[in-house]
Amino acid sequence: MYEPIENSLIIQRVRFEITSSVDVTPKEVQNYFLNFDPDSLPIVNETIEVAHILKHPPASASAIKETENKLENLRSVF
Repeated sequence: MYEPIENSLIIQRVRFEITSSVDVTPKEVQNYFLNFDPDSLPIVNETIEVAHILKHPPASASAIKETENKLENLRSVF
């Protein structure tokens, strides 16, 4: 259940450890992208991960009775 969160925290920690000692100036970034050859990158397929949490709250007795009355009214119409 907590595996995705745990993995995310581990990734953040490792990323921080790797990049904490890196110093890059804006000029270095600009030079990198000016000299960058987009054809040198490999093609990577897109991937996505989707999660959905759905919770149905319990209905109160009055809401159930009201719904039953509406359904009875519909039944009498048809």
